[in-house]
Amino acid sequence: MPRDRKQIPHISTVNSAISFVQRLHHERNLRERHQCYYAEGLRNFLHANNARQQIATIFYSKKLLKSAAAEKQIRALKREGIPALSLSPEEFRKISWFEHASGIGFLVRSRWSRLSQIDLSRNSCWIILESVRNTGNLGTLLRSSNAFGATGLILLGEQIDPFQPDILRASMGSLFFQKFIRSSFQELEQWTNTHQIAPIGTSPNANRSLIEFEFPQTSLIFLGEERQGMTATQQEFCHQLLRIPMTNQVDSLNLGVAGSLMIYAWMSSQTCTNPQTV
Repeated sequence: MPRDRKQIPHISTVNSAISFVQRLHHERNLRERHQCYYAEGLRNFLHANNARQQIATIFYSKKLLKSAAAEKQIRALKREGIPALSLSPEEFRKISWFEHASGIGFLVRSRWSRLSQIDLSRNSCWIILESVRNTGNLGTLLRSSNAFGATGLILLGEQIDPFQPDILRASMGSLFFQKFIRSSFQELEQWTNTHQIAPIGTSPNANRSLIEFEFPQTSLIFLGEERQGMTATQQEFCHQLLRIPMTNQVDSLNLGVAGSLMIYAWMSSQTCTNPQTV
């Protein structure tokens, strides 16, 4: 995929860059208006490049940055025409979200997919979410999704912003390797009916355990909100409800753990069916 070379507005000077990034940390409307978000750190920088993310602008401090690999990558991106702004350590700390500033930060273009772009001929696993209380749980879920070969998230409605800083930090760079789809409940229901996809939900009262379930090639796993679980409407939408076997001492798992177990079960099911598919 070719890189997007269009520069984000209003960051031609150091002061404007600092102001823009500081606002980007806290203002979802700004992230959505400019279709970009800020990421920081060597791990994130290298992961973003490996995932072929569209990096729009680089911010770096030579005195803080202690990585030959990062410096080499910065030079390569500059040759591609990606703007790179050199900051003093003091200037960089003003935009840093780490206690110990890493010396490398960057703006990434927000990248969204559509339901029509899901390749039904390939094994894929998508997590459906409508709301999340704890952003750390979503970051954990993204790490598991990346680790176990799932494709990404289908987000219903407008409640969840996957590109907010807390989620990005908690994902440990896995966010860059995941796809995101924004959909309405009605649109998703119509799409699943058209393509005869059977969404899967979770419920502690389900008769069937996830360890005895053979996940389909294209699996949509619906996860409910942390405290209340799946609503009646969400459960009705799902063609199959599965429970996660647990001891009597525990009555529930948090979203990150429950979702991770579901994705792992999907991966195990696909691997057993065809070892080359995941």
